[in-house]
Amino acid sequence: MSRGFSDSQNRLYSYILIAVIALLFGCISSTLTPDSSWVEPDLSYGKAGVPDGFDVYVDDTYRYTIVYPADWDLLKKDTSDTGEIIFAHPGPGEQWLATAAILVEPGSIQDLEKLAEAAESEIRRQTGVSDFEVFESLAVEVNAKPGLERVVKYSVNRQLLYQRTVYLSAVDQVFVLSFTCSQEDLSTYGLMFDDMIHSFNTP
Repeated sequence: MSRGFSDSQNRLYSYILIAVIALLFGCISSTLTPDSSWVEPDLSYGKAGVPDGFDVYVDDTYRYTIVYPADWDLLKKDTSDTGEIIFAHPGPGEQWLATAAILVEPGSIQDLEKLAEAAESEIRRQTGVSDFEVFESLAVEVNAKPGLERVVKYSVNRQLLYQRTVYLSAVDQVFVLSFTCSQEDLSTYGLMFDDMIHSFNTP
């Protein structure tokens, strides 16, 4: 019998949608305003070794670092119990053209595929989602942390989206890094996503 997940782990599936939904509303509507519960986090860090055009985010609670493009907005949920944050590239008006989200949940390497499948099931269930396809699924390693990478493509209201999610196992935690943009903009953001993923580090 397959093992179930706790309530907090079940919430992971909906949290993965945060960046996707934010991107969709940013693309579809010019009136997106981030929820007032999202605040800019305190960033007290050194910038040694950070690539040109990038800043570094340091999370002291969950003990990880990651670089992100310096001209992207950085938001952090101040009521979160999973440490979720969103990096978003602002476009015209209040649109977001691309997003990256990071979440942290209890779990192990045995949970990765089940987490991915459950998150993707939630996306499929969203109103307006069609033509969902898992384009790539492979084992990865990021800075000595084993993980699973999933690339999916799907349409929302006839807009084709690209989403790349990396699930990394570290001791008793799973770090979820999810990146989303329109398929049309992949050539603009693909290398940025690579830089962010390969910069991710945790003890």
